[in-house]
Amino acid sequence: MSVFSNVSSMSQIIKARIGIVGANYAGLSAAAKLVSLFGTKEHEDSDVKITLFDKKDGFLHLIGMTHGLVHTSFAPKLWVNHDEISWSKSDLIQFCKGRVSSIHKNHLIVDEKVESPFDYLIIATGFSRSPPIWPTASSCKDYLQEVGGWSNSICKSDSVVVVGGGAVGTEMAADVKSEYPSKEVILIHSRDTLIPGPFTNVFKERAHQELRELGVDVILGERVIDETSTKNGIKSSVILTTNKGRKIETNLVIHCTGKGKAASDMVHLPPTTSTPLVDDNCNLRVQDTLQLIDPAYPHIFAVGDVNDIPVVKLAGAAISQGAYAAENIHKLIMSRNLSTKLSKYQGPKPYMCLVLGRHRQVSQDTDGEIGGAEFTTKLRHGNLEIYRIIGAMN
Repeated sequence: MSVFSNVSSMSQIIKARIGIVGANYAGLSAAAKLVSLFGTKEHEDSDVKITLFDKKDGFLHLIGMTHGLVHTSFAPKLWVNHDEISWSKSDLIQFCKGRVSSIHKNHLIVDEKVESPFDYLIIATGFSRSPPIWPTASSCKDYLQEVGGWSNSICKSDSVVVVGGGAVGTEMAADVKSEYPSKEVILIHSRDTLIPGPFTNVFKERAHQELRELGVDVILGERVIDETSTKNGIKSSVILTTNKGRKIETNLVIHCTGKGKAASDMVHLPPTTSTPLVDDNCNLRVQDTLQLIDPAYPHIFAVGDVNDIPVVKLAGAAISQGAYAAENIHKLIMSRNLSTKLSKYQGPKPYMCLVLGRHRQVSQDTDGEIGGAEFTTKLRHGNLEIYRIIGAMN
């Protein structure tokens, strides 16, 4: 059956079922754009239904999570229930809370039992990562309880070790040390410099310098190979062993290693060419239009962290890709032709903004310019971009 078999050429009424798997940065951006495109007077007689599937019932602003783990008063600001977003009340939109267990050519399965058909699909499932940076909670109440538990553990610990010196680990170590100056805070990173990725050495060294000045003990070029729990009197402790034989005893370990695994395991689409749909890192291979690379699936798009677009995986890139995919689906629907020429996504130049505790910041903009607190604040518009991003979602 053709994807366009539900479009009546006689009446010219547009009918389309659009599914979006994942309702955070990329997925919500795609939905917002689709509502703006199909929610006009031109489409008032159309029958377009947009369904967002997510195991959570809210948007979680992960950029601010390190801050939220340390400051319990800040954590609630990071969660916004989906029904609080302005366009969620649109007749075009419905949310389905549940885990998408498999994706097929024209339908998906929710919670391994409910079948939901679609004409077009946007996969925005992101990465599979571990708590506490990526909480497992599916509701605001459970999220606050989960984050509160971690905050309490951080508060009670005399020593905290952060494993992984990427952007998240660097900010995590800075947030803990900034809030609790008397605590021993150690950051262990397996590489010789902080912040992997296409950033200048000046930027990486500046971040390292800020941590040193805060009082964070930074260990570079060593990898944790063993983690053993023990009990010393009342307090529990953990003994870490690195590949160089160093042993570190601490009360709490916060893992911030690696980019995680792309959440593509639910995609059950047989390839029709010699090129696999999924690469070695579990990323979905896409064209520059963000459609899956296999020509058998021109109606399925993958956006954000789950795809193999060679850009730094940041929230801004995910939001941009979600909007691009939505615009391209709109073009396909309006043209009634899967061969329609679509917009090609061009990723931004590398940039990074690090908020290192209460008063320290460092940035590299798209031109490679390095700046501190004042420069970074201008880039991020304050409040860890929460209100700007929620505004974009709206």
